[in-house]
Amino acid sequence: MKLQITCPTCGTAGELEVPDDAWNKVQGNIIMGRVVPGKVCEHGFKVEFSRSGLVLGYHAFDAPDVEERIRPVEFTVQTVIRNLGVEVAAALLTAGISEETVVLIGSLAVTIGIRSFMECVLPDSIDVGALIYMVTKEEYETLPESTKQHMTVDLSSKIITNPSFDEDQLAWMRKVLLQANMVTNKEAAETLILKETSKLRTTVSLLRHLASRRAAGLEGKKKKEDAS
Repeated sequence: MKLQITCPTCGTAGELEVPDDAWNKVQGNIIMGRVVPGKVCEHGFKVEFSRSGLVLGYHAFDAPDVEERIRPVEFTVQTVIRNLGVEVAAALLTAGISEETVVLIGSLAVTIGIRSFMECVLPDSIDVGALIYMVTKEEYETLPESTKQHMTVDLSSKIITNPSFDEDQLAWMRKVLLQANMVTNKEAAETLILKETSKLRTTVSLLRHLASRRAAGLEGKKKKEDAS
């Protein structure tokens, strides 16, 4: 397998050849390849890619801090579906619409890319950054048990634990993603999803408001009955 890569520091394009037996040493669907200085340019960096040969992100060695070292590739609807599957992608967006906390287990390059994608296709009123915990597998083990009780998605195995979403909303979001996947223009695809998630967000907010009013009414009725 040959990957077309770009240095995250200077932008020089190059090629990385991946041995056929590279996947024998990993269990998941994502692997990290090392590019030594002189291979593409004077800089050394790592390339993160999937089994299908899709480059997901770059890690520069000589950047001053973590945010500069990690350069996720821009995630489109197509790359998200190709790497996560429609079910996982729909689950993430559905949980986001309901403002449910989600724990993403994976490398920072991938989790940052997915978070950025969610920020593009969910309404601005939803603070995606506040909803998502981005951790590696090692970091996940150190999380408090209360945090582990939230919906958790292992991006390598695509396994969802403690799912937190409405099944009807999930089915609807799955349908929207499949429609957007057919749109080749990135901005048009994201606009399509944003339009639909905004509608669903309004519906969820209305249902919560009605449920709150109903609960308040029942509580008031019970207090009157107790008083009499």
